[in-house]
Amino acid sequence: MIKEIKISLARKSDIPKISRLRIETLKKVSKKENDPNFIDEVIKDYSIKNIKKNFDNRLEICAYSGKRLVGCIFLDKSKIGGLYVKHNLLRKGIGSKLINYVEDIAKRNRIDILTLYPLADAIGFYRKKDFKLKRKRIIDLNGKKFIESVMTKKIRRK
Repeated sequence: MIKEIKISLARKSDIPKISRLRIETLKKVSKKENDPNFIDEVIKDYSIKNIKKNFDNRLEICAYSGKRLVGCIFLDKSKIGGLYVKHNLLRKGIGSKLINYVEDIAKRNRIDILTLYPLADAIGFYRKKDFKLKRKRIIDLNGKKFIESVMTKKIRRK
């Protein structure tokens, strides 16, 4: 049973939990619907070391149910990334709460357009949140070529 979800800015002490959640979700969910070689490259980005390196330059946001981390996301200026929900709690509204939280921050900070680079299995979720697929492009990660999607959403200020 899931308790009430509390969304808040991450603390440095949350970094190991954030890393573990992202990597576990990538391995259990995303490898099934995405190129496994690409997922292996993405997993490297979510090491504790890399999250620590970027922590002071972006907002890391956590969703907690009691003391258990159940979701996370980051906002780096106008770029959203790292939205992951514990694999056994998908489709319970946690991802939507995290997106809404980030959109509220964007509105308060006068950010007009949010951009994200979703994995293939997440495009449908973002479309439901009114993100539009702008383009697909070929990217090079460590000498390997992959197709990347780019989605954006215009933010309407209050």
